[in-house]
Amino acid sequence: MKPVDPRLLRHARAVRGYMMAAVVLGVVVTGMVLAQAELLARLLASAARGTGPAVLSSALIALLAVVAVRAAAAYGGEVAALRSQPDDDRMAARLDRYRRIGLRP
Repeated sequence: MKPVDPRLLRHARAVRGYMMAAVVLGVVVTGMVLAQAELLARLLASAARGTGPAVLSSALIALLAVVAVRAAAAYGGEVAALRSQPDDDRMAARLDRYRRIGLRP
């Protein structure tokens, strides 16, 4: 059995772009979480060593930029996921098509 039925993919062309956007933005969010953890660890280690405020301020600015990109990517992923949902009007027709080709929704 395949992970995704090819018959379902034929009927899901309208949402394919939104789903790909949601997946790509999810990967971006994951990368930003890792970058945020690394920057935070470096920032705390630098502060514990007693480095100057110039080094800390540049690390804080980088951390704020990573948090902003992470928030924007998470928002974009949520929007893409919500737009991939079918409309209520078309849902009944889509469910009928699935039943006709033998899929259970």
